[in-house]
Amino acid sequence: MNSPTPALVTQRAARRLPRLPLLLLCAAYLLPGLFGRDPWRNADVTAFGQMVAMAEGRSSWWTPTLGGVSADPALLP
Repeated sequence: MNSPTPALVTQRAARRLPRLPLLLLCAAYLLPGLFGRDPWRNADVTAFGQMVAMAEGRSSWWTPTLGGVSADPALLP
């Protein structure tokens, strides 16, 4: 039976990732949404709300609703 060998990684390669670039990226995404326009479109938030309602069992899988109201008009007129 072959036993696995540990990966040989240098200490320089195994150092922690810098946090500052990640925090700046998060701030660049969140701040315009707080003080300017929304970072998510209205349709994105509506779809997310419908998915959460279906996952929690508050909405039917065949006719998804959000707060008891259908978010989309009927497919056929």
